[in-house]
Amino acid sequence: NEDEQINEYLEAFQTLDMNSNHAYWELNISCPNLAAGSDFQEPEALSRLLKAVDALELNRPFFIKMPIDITKEQLISLLIVIEQSSAAGIIIGNLTKKADPKAFWMQERLKYDHGGFSGRPTRAKSEAHIRSAYQFTEGRLIIIGCGGIFDTEDALRKIRAGASALQLITGMVLRGPQIVGQINHGIVQYMQREGYHHLSELVGVE
Repeated sequence: NEDEQINEYLEAFQTLDMNSNHAYWELNISCPNLAAGSDFQEPEALSRLLKAVDALELNRPFFIKMPIDITKEQLISLLIVIEQSSAAGIIIGNLTKKADPKAFWMQERLKYDHGGFSGRPTRAKSEAHIRSAYQFTEGRLIIIGCGGIFDTEDALRKIRAGASALQLITGMVLRGPQIVGQINHGIVQYMQREGYHHLSELVGVE
């Protein structure tokens, strides 16, 4: 039940918070591979979870990993709750179960018809939600863009939509760790070519 799920989150934080060297926590409220889904995609349940996490007074910032298969209205209802907590920001977004078939190779469409998908199938939804979240929060929350980042142009779309940092998953796996340096170099080249002096000038320019 919900209380047990919240306690599991809290136990994990209490176990790891003092013994890890990571930069931030990622609080996943939207794992699409859970058979029963996640109740914490509902504002009331999310509020109870975040109040419990806030009470821990974590020694590192935490970010909410957002669901991606939601409407703009649902996204905003969750953002209202998140802004009432001590969360540093949000990560947009998680895996999708409702991928556009055109985002798949034919072999993938034939073989995989269930579960959550990452990479290209999440790209358009991620950018749309980043744009909506950036417009709604007006800089009050840090937005980390995630979903379908494989090259510099993918990264720039996320940044122009409103992300001030990026998270790579599938792109890192398929392109290797050198993708980070390649994207950073490409962004610097773009900024020099277009006359930008600081990355913050690019955030949310759309």
